[in-house]
Amino acid sequence: MKFDVNGVKAGYMLQLMLYLEAAREEKRKPAGVFYFLIQEPRVDVDRIVDDSGASELEENIRNKSQMDGIVVDKDEVIREIAGEFEGTSSVIKLTKTKTTGGFDKRCEKYLISDEALDGLQSEVKTMTTKLCEEILSGRIELRPKQGKKVDPCKYCQYHSICNFDRSFSGCSYDYV
Repeated sequence: MKFDVNGVKAGYMLQLMLYLEAAREEKRKPAGVFYFLIQEPRVDVDRIVDDSGASELEENIRNKSQMDGIVVDKDEVIREIAGEFEGTSSVIKLTKTKTTGGFDKRCEKYLISDEALDGLQSEVKTMTTKLCEEILSGRIELRPKQGKKVDPCKYCQYHSICNFDRSFSGCSYDYV
């Protein structure tokens, strides 16, 4: 999975944030949330013919094994998770620029402030409370995630009887 803050805010990617809430304690502050690749990454080994290709293979495997998520934007937190690194971290998706040593602009989506993470967690609590109340009151709406790149009924065995209008095309890849 790829972590997506917008997916969390839309109510479609709550699982990781719920795990964070379950693990949270008053004495500890969360440092981030991450998806980790469980299966071994697949890489093309046909190009490797000698020892010089072995380091390329190792780098390829490391890059595919990086955790995807968000980390609190504090040097000490990032260092504890990713370790010391120059260039690209092999642990999380962060890259330092050569000129300033700061993080590349493309890394902004992986960095979050303590306050923003707390706010996101608060939104998740509110959302899950509302969803649970709706379920308990018997209100269960058809709200599959839709978009240009998402077919909500692709794997559903009930799409022929659920009456969800698949012809609706007014949504974009953003969550509805």
